[in-house]
Amino acid sequence: MDKKKLGIIIAIILVILIIAIAVGVGIYLNKKSKDNTQSSNNTTENQVEELNSANMADQAPLIDMTNTQNVKISNGEKINISSKVAEEKEIAGLKITNIKLQTDKGISTFTAIVKNISETDFVGGTFELNFLKGDSSTLERLETFIPAIKVGKTTTINASTTADIVNASDVIISSYVTEVKKDNFS
Repeated sequence: MDKKKLGIIIAIILVILIIAIAVGVGIYLNKKSKDNTQSSNNTTENQVEELNSANMADQAPLIDMTNTQNVKISNGEKINISSKVAEEKEIAGLKITNIKLQTDKGISTFTAIVKNISETDFVGGTFELNFLKGDSSTLERLETFIPAIKVGKTTTINASTTADIVNASDVIISSYVTEVKKDNFS
């Protein structure tokens, strides 16, 4: 073999060796960078969890489980038992039934079935829920949206809050915005 061919072969081997070393170093640095990022993310997630736990420990629960007026306690949750809350209500050609007011994991939730009992399609609107204390003063006000409902059809509505409203003695439902286009039925 002459020196020229031997020099070319050695040069090719050196180029291949340099490329292999560069690829190996790149893979190593990339893996190390990912490990550091993952470790940093884990630390950040752990710090966030610790802060959330500390904040939750500092806050008093918003639901007063010792106040049992108008409620029963079942499986650690409050359920409203006021007959006035549960009464069927009618507003704007809608019959509101199956009203439930209860807590779920620290959140007070109002749910009900709404049926369009009018002779026209209901176009939808926002309604105010005024939860009353035993002396008829306001405990809390919430908004709920009742979507478009065709004549004779029903839908379910709900509203939730962190406020402790489950002890309400009554709920008054009033409409104050009904600006929804009839295109909802398309």
